[in-house]
Amino acid sequence: MLKAEVCFLSEKLFECEEVFLYLLRLKPSPAQSYEIYLRLALTYLHRKSWEDAKATFNKAVELRPNSAAGWLGLGVANLRLSLLQESQEALNLSSIYNPLSSETIEYLKEIGSQVDSLNQSNYQYINGLVN
Repeated sequence: MLKAEVCFLSEKLFECEEVFLYLLRLKPSPAQSYEIYLRLALTYLHRKSWEDAKATFNKAVELRPNSAAGWLGLGVANLRLSLLQESQEALNLSSIYNPLSSETIEYLKEIGSQVDSLNQSNYQYINGLVN
C-alpha cells in the first residue's frame, strides 16, 4: 500500500493503478478492499478516466455504504460524465454522511448551475420555435 501511496503522490498514476490492482488480487479484507478501491478510484479521477472512476467508486460504496468520501467521488465522476441526476443523488448521500463538507456543497452548486444553464437553453430553443 505504501508503494501505491508514493506513486500517487509522485503522480505516477499508471504505476499506482498497477499496484492497487495487484493488492486487490491478494484478496484483502473488506475494510482493506474499501481503502484500496477508494484510492484506486481517486487515481482514476486524477487521470480523468471518469468511467473507471465511477465503477471503482461504486465498488467502494458497496463495501462501505456510509462513506462520505466514496459518495463524493462517485458524484464527481458522474458529474464529469454529465450524469447530473446520478451525480446529485451521490452528492446528496455524501452530504448526509458528512454535512459539513464544503467540497460536496460546491459540487452540488455546480450541478445547480448546469441545470439552470440547460433550462435556459431549452427555454431559448422552444421560444425560437414558437416565434
